[in-house]
Amino acid sequence: MTVAWELGEAQSREILEQLVVPAVFPDSTPHAVPTVIFVAGQVGSGRTRVIGGLAAQHPADLAVVSGDGLRAFHPRYLAAVRSGDLEAQRTVAEETSPWFAACLRHARAITRSLVIEGAFPNPSTVVSTAGVFANDGFQTRVVVVGVSRAESVMGMVSAHLTNVRDGIRTPFPGVELHDRGWDGTRGLVAMLEESADADQLTILDRTGRVVFDEKRSDAQPRFAGAVAALERAQERPMSPLEAAQWMSELRRVTEFAADHPDAEGAVTGALIELYEIGVRDVLPALAVPQGSQVVARQQRQYVDHLTRLRHSLRPAAPRFAPAPVPVTPTPDRGGISR
Repeated sequence: MTVAWELGEAQSREILEQLVVPAVFPDSTPHAVPTVIFVAGQVGSGRTRVIGGLAAQHPADLAVVSGDGLRAFHPRYLAAVRSGDLEAQRTVAEETSPWFAACLRHARAITRSLVIEGAFPNPSTVVSTAGVFANDGFQTRVVVVGVSRAESVMGMVSAHLTNVRDGIRTPFPGVELHDRGWDGTRGLVAMLEESADADQLTILDRTGRVVFDEKRSDAQPRFAGAVAALERAQERPMSPLEAAQWMSELRRVTEFAADHPDAEGAVTGALIELYEIGVRDVLPALAVPQGSQVVARQQRQYVDHLTRLRHSLRPAAPRFAPAPVPVTPTPDRGGISR
């Protein structure tokens, strides 16, 4: 039987009004001083973990809007992800993307504080959307998660293989998409450092520790030092314990991928990236006695893995990119690319 992934206009509107809006905005009481918070970071950076902390800090309930979360309201979302059908998943993303802009319009209309979460490869979209909210009387804050490529690429691979284990067959984002988010994060902070497009900029490191947090004022119109703070967070070397934990996770994901050939084919490029990072950045961080051969032995093993992975590399399956939401916000339509 053919499954209809498309939603008619009437059905889409009904789901939005009866399911999406009540779930995202359970309380419609206006906030006296509403705030919009953008949580940014590349795929695998752990940005979703930040949201709970923000909710605890904020005096008002925060609605959370993300493209990934809204797709789950599609009535056949689970069937799409469990089937592994990339075209079905693309259609689900396209059919649900208007809900994102609708949620932003609703938040502005009822003046409710909210979090907008994403990788944001296009920094100007964040700035434009922040401007729309600011014009409606919202305070604007950007929270950036500064995580090294070693950890975020690992986080991306680990999350994907966990989904495979759980029978959820979503497309692997890939290193290219990861790096677009990485570059977009740096570009966003650079843009904000020199502009007046947000009221507050916060940068967190991999542990959730605040490494930069400034509010704009007449006396301090720029976020001076923000780019340097992000770079320090992204480039901070791992501690010996963190390096050992990272290596353990690399071994786990490698073994899992080898036992699941379909999954390994998708993540091979990212595994190559991880082993290269391991040789270059992680192994040198290990605390070993002088004269120990542990690092040299581990390097040989990593080089062997690299040789095997490069030999097995084959053309990747077509990669699914979620349908973008509108990127030019207006008073009636606003959006953020995932």
